[in-house]
Amino acid sequence: MKVALITPEFYPNWGGVGTYCAELAEYLPDEVELHILTTECDSDQRPTFKSRVRDGRLNVHFLSSRKDNFSYNLFFQYAVRKRFPALDREHMFDLIHSNHAHMSDLLLSVRTDNPPIVRTIHTTIASQRDGSKASGSGISHLESSERFTLAFLPVLRLAERFCLQNTQGAIFVSEYIRRVFKKTFGYSIGIEEVIRNGVDTGKFRPTERDQARGEVSELSDISGPIVFYSGRLLALKGIFILLRAASLVLNNRPNVTFVFAGDGTSNMLESEISRLGLPRHQFILLGRVEHASMPRLYAAADVCVLPSLAESCPMSLLEAMASERAVVATSVGDIPEIVENGVSGMLISPNDVDALAMSIERLLDDGKLRHSISHKARETVEAEYSTRKMAARTFSVYERVMEACN
Repeated sequence: MKVALITPEFYPNWGGVGTYCAELAEYLPDEVELHILTTECDSDQRPTFKSRVRDGRLNVHFLSSRKDNFSYNLFFQYAVRKRFPALDREHMFDLIHSNHAHMSDLLLSVRTDNPPIVRTIHTTIASQRDGSKASGSGISHLESSERFTLAFLPVLRLAERFCLQNTQGAIFVSEYIRRVFKKTFGYSIGIEEVIRNGVDTGKFRPTERDQARGEVSELSDISGPIVFYSGRLLALKGIFILLRAASLVLNNRPNVTFVFAGDGTSNMLESEISRLGLPRHQFILLGRVEHASMPRLYAAADVCVLPSLAESCPMSLLEAMASERAVVATSVGDIPEIVENGVSGMLISPNDVDALAMSIERLLDDGKLRHSISHKARETVEAEYSTRKMAARTFSVYERVMEACN
């Protein structure tokens, strides 16, 4: 089976969709000859799935370049439209696998001879908009992609409906996002399945904290507690709420360091740190971190936080839990289905600064609770969020769509 996996994020993994696609590339069954249609970024890292590449079962086609702004996806959509027909003639794809809400195959929808399309629904335009609005941030505090989404919302929603109508099989990464889809669009797709994201528990595993810090130059001199955030620097991810909570935590525990790893405009974060009068030396902004380095960062932390205002099945949360780290997360999207409050993590209401600060402090102060929660978190991921299970169920959807379309 020849599959064209279309994604503007792949390697080095950039965001949850990039991680999702890299895990599929690693673990899809041998029956799949996978062709990744993606963007090329300014990194020396290249796909390292040596056995699959050697056997001809993984081929990566770089169609355009990638920059950290919204427009790169528009250029990628055009590149897919321009180059896909020739690639399809050369390789004779059986199936397209696309990822929403990037809408990378949007311009392919005008073709009438495309292979069947399986679409993984990670989010929708509406849920992205709702998250940005729920942050309560002014336009100056929104990242360029958030501003673009709000400014061009009617156009994007029309494009979304046009893109989604050409879907033969749908994979929803959570029950929550399936409910959002049904409520927004009012119809079901013939073949659909909820397949939650998976994490490679061999890569993300328990590691001694101080050992991990010694392997990260920016953290090697830190002896106090570390609170770690991983994700895009977006208002909808709750980063400004986290800064306000950090202010409360630092009033009581001035030795706590807050570490941020993720793409986005760090200038807004820097400005807010200054505006709140926070000690700059207690904040480390790492910017974009290649995915291969992420296991050490989770392991170096005492507590990991995800204060998002909109999520479905967040990879960063699963990675932190697989790394056996205690997590504090908001009860949005499918997170309450992943985290059992007080057992495998701490759940708080979105936008609740006081609860976020108190939960962080409680986990930092109570080592026994922190150990119990982190151990249960690892058990949860091992039992329910396996990459092999995710890939096997995805392959099953491929087979069902192929059978239905033949």
